[in-house]
Parts: sequence; structure tokens; C-alpha cells
Amino acid sequence: LTTAAVDVLVRTLEAELGARDDARRRREVLEADHTPRALSLVQLAAAVKAGLKTVPQYFADVQALGYAPDDAELLTTLLVGELDKG
Repeated sequence: LTTAAVDVLVRTLEAELGARDDARRRREVLEADHTPRALSLVQLAAAVKAGLKTVPQYFADVQALGYAPDDAELLTTLLVGELDKG
């Protein structure tokens, strides 16, 4: 790889890591700002990880808790990333 190609890859990775960190910070704010009305976000995520709920069900449940669609998508994307890590 050329130096320029490596620089592009590094900048891309840094941007992706920054976006992930931003999403995690947003998740912390969302978790702190919402009083659980049913299951908490942590409980919903645990249900998916245990195979009791699907990712689409998690997304729907998050929205049912009152989260905006964009925030529900962000939270779901983070969960899928955690699932992919195993």
C-alpha cells in the first residue's frame, strides 16, 4: 500500500471509531434520560443476546419505549455490533 492509501484507511478508521464512540455516548444519554416504562434498554438487549427476542423486535420495543426512530436505529446498530463480536 502507498502512504496515501494508508492515510486514507487510517482516517476512515478514525472516523468510524469516532462515530461509534459518539453513538455510545448518545446511548448513555438516552439511557439516563428515559424512565423505563416496561423493560429497560439493558434488559431488552439482554433478551436479544439470550435469543429470547430478535433484533427487529428490539428495534420495535425501543420505539415503543418512546425513543425517536433515529435513536432506535442507533441503539439497534450498536446492539448488532455487540452481537457480531460474540
